[in-house]
Amino acid sequence: MANTTTQHEENSEKETKEKGSDFVKVLTITASLATFFWSVAKEGYWQSDTVFSVLFIAVSLIIYYYYNKHAGLRKFFTESQMKWFSRVWCFMALVICINFIFRPSLIVAIKENMQDAGISSNKTTATLTVTPTIATTITPGSTYTTTPTLTISPTPTPMLTIMPTNTQTLKYPDISIGLVDLGEGCLKPEIENKLTELGFKTDLIQFDIPYQDMLKYDVIYLSSGWSCKPVDIEKMSIKLENYLYQGGGLLIGNPELTRSKYEILFLPIDVSYKRLDKIEDYDSYNVCKYSDENCKDHWIIHNLDEIEFAYPETILSLPNNGNYWVLTRGVESHYPSLVIGSGVYKSFVLLPGGEFSSKEKTISDTLFVNIILWLSGDAPSKGIEEWY
Repeated sequence: MANTTTQHEENSEKETKEKGSDFVKVLTITASLATFFWSVAKEGYWQSDTVFSVLFIAVSLIIYYYYNKHAGLRKFFTESQMKWFSRVWCFMALVICINFIFRPSLIVAIKENMQDAGISSNKTTATLTVTPTIATTITPGSTYTTTPTLTISPTPTPMLTIMPTNTQTLKYPDISIGLVDLGEGCLKPEIENKLTELGFKTDLIQFDIPYQDMLKYDVIYLSSGWSCKPVDIEKMSIKLENYLYQGGGLLIGNPELTRSKYEILFLPIDVSYKRLDKIEDYDSYNVCKYSDENCKDHWIIHNLDEIEFAYPETILSLPNNGNYWVLTRGVESHYPSLVIGSGVYKSFVLLPGGEFSSKEKTISDTLFVNIILWLSGDAPSKGIEEWY
């Protein structure tokens, strides 16, 4: 009787242990798969892939350590069950590898590197043309005699000359702006015309521009209405991020949202935009002017009147703390209307309204020129203070 009771207790304990083992197995696999598919489906795919891969490797090492070194998992899983785990692990590892290989961003990067490594050369070809020349010889007391001679002269084949987008008088010849071509219906011609009028060397650049070509420009300008190209901007985001880290200046205008919310992930700070239903009628104000005594004006807006500032035409959401400064805000809403970067990778400006295509109000020429000069690193310099 005692033996029967003991055996029953052992069987009960074994069943409880097996149930606990199955529960832990199901819970672990469910959590792993949920994390995996969340990573693949997440909009910011490149960052999420990287984070997930690191976590996946870390969890794999922990499982291996406890299973083989401390035999911690052997209390819950049999060897056959761990083989089942290994199949799931191999499947996830395989998908991660395929995911990284066939991501569009990686394919684009490889193509760009191949293009940058290629050598292109232009050769001037010449064709020979035979032109008969009549030489006239005059002898005193005689008639005119003509002697035809042949002159062979090379005629160069005309070369294709790439002209700037617009004929312009360059007031700032050392500063070049790459205006991202948003395409017909999205790119505002007023902006390109105004850049020409202000005297900046401006070229329209495509979304698939090679990264090395981007570095030729002092400032990359995503102008008003850029949210109409979300897929193209997402593909370009890695290049924009690297461009900013290499010291390039990035000006981001009003997205003119076609959806309720939009996030950008290529800046040192998390930035999101929301649609603003009602735009206020008052000028923005200098944040420093109404702050504490220790606040200083930035060079961009120093000595400028508030009438030169823009209205916020989109709600710009920023983190509570980060590498940025809000220079101007809307009077009624207090939404940011001009934001600049700070810290190491500070060369970016957010202008959620007031561009030269705006139907509400445009910023002054002086303010816009100051923004470009600051982004390009041309000013303040030579002893000029950045903060006053």
